[in-house]
Amino acid sequence: GVASPNAGSVQITAGTLRFSQGNAADAAVTRAFNLQGASSAIVTFSVADTGVGGFLSGDNEQLLFEFAADGVNFVSLRTFDGDNPGNVSVTLPTNVPFGTDAAIRFRVNNTLDPPGNIFNPTAETFSIDNVTINAVFQQPADPPSIDIETSYTEDG
Repeated sequence: GVASPNAGSVQITAGTLRFSQGNAADAAVTRAFNLQGASSAIVTFSVADTGVGGFLSGDNEQLLFEFAADGVNFVSLRTFDGDNPGNVSVTLPTNVPFGTDAAIRFRVNNTLDPPGNIFNPTAETFSIDNVTINAVFQQPADPPSIDIETSYTEDG
């Protein structure tokens, strides 16, 4: 069957990706895109959490931002574990060529907890919004060279 984007512990609600309590460990959302020919790319997004990393809570949940230039071999570029910074910019590594099926992934390491005690009074969540990918592509001149001549007469 097909999973619904607005049911379960990983949801998209009002355009915001949300990982909620009870998610499966390593629950993830992946988005592929074509970066072939790009010389660089920056991903920006906003990240927030509720109840994660509270004082004395013993939390070990993390949200990982991962990238795979080939869409398969993911590497972790940023880790969030509470008190998240809001707006984030991540420059994608250029040590391997970007491919037609490059991908980013948000993955939760460990299971987010429900409310349970004075150290964790609210259900834990991670939220991701406003994801933007800005890539730089080199466009070769066509034709490769153009001779331009102009005349200019000052005070003419």
